[in-house]
Amino acid sequence: MTKSGCEIVIDEIVIDEIVIDEIVVDEIVVDEIVIGVNGVIKNRIMVVVDDDGVLRDCVANLNRAGFDCAVFVNSREATESLAIDSSYDLALLNLDLPNGTGFDLLTFMVMNRYDIPVICLTAQRDFSAEIRALSAGAEDCVTMPADFRRVFARVIKTLERRGKLNTVVRLGELVIDLANRSVWKNGREILLNPKEFNVLSLLVRHRNQTLSRQMILDVVWGTDYFGGTHTVDVKISGLRKKLGLFSVIRTVHKYGYRLEDASTNRLTGSAVDRSADKPTGADEQDESTDGMFDENVGG
Repeated sequence: MTKSGCEIVIDEIVIDEIVIDEIVVDEIVVDEIVIGVNGVIKNRIMVVVDDDGVLRDCVANLNRAGFDCAVFVNSREATESLAIDSSYDLALLNLDLPNGTGFDLLTFMVMNRYDIPVICLTAQRDFSAEIRALSAGAEDCVTMPADFRRVFARVIKTLERRGKLNTVVRLGELVIDLANRSVWKNGREILLNPKEFNVLSLLVRHRNQTLSRQMILDVVWGTDYFGGTHTVDVKISGLRKKLGLFSVIRTVHKYGYRLEDASTNRLTGSAVDRSADKPTGADEQDESTDGMFDENVGG
């Protein structure tokens, strides 16, 4: 659905007839820019894969994390699409397409000077494909299968390095500016200490994914930190209280935390299957540790 005459206001989108018969649309397209229901322009990713289940799961996770993925199953489809619309922020390219067309597409994109950084994915483990891809102009190359968090980290770093990462996220009444490390609610800035913001940033970048306490501790405090994971519980408790995120930051029992962004789930077009994302019975919220620890622990 294309609407002209869209007025974009700082914290909201004003469009006539966006509510029709009390049904609110999940996203709109304005001049081919995809805008989610949270009012934030989403990074567009071109994904060229075959029917590999692992890569399809990767695409589903990227959509769940708030990206707008356009999927193509071969280089011909991708090439035809680029001739019409090349406004992608990044491309994920499976090099192992039939007849070597993954490399052909990479060469085509580089030769035609598309301003689209390419991360290549390959199942080859002898490094020759990686060396060839990097030499041909790819930004990065990941050997598959790989943990989604590894692919996600490469996507974020590549977008940051190229200045393409959209870093303002709206979460309910909150506006979170990841680049400027600020949080606003109803026009008022909420001050967070550095560790609190780092934890929030990690949860936001991995929203709708369950993160273990140990992972949060290692990323935010470093692997050489000698404190226990209760330090993470302290910061989560502080974030919930300061930002009012009691029902948004969910405790996964005996494991970790998940920031749930309902708007992102709706944009994927289907309900999110949590069955592989947590231990059995982990969806219940466990607040038993909140308030038990000194808020100054771990910075």
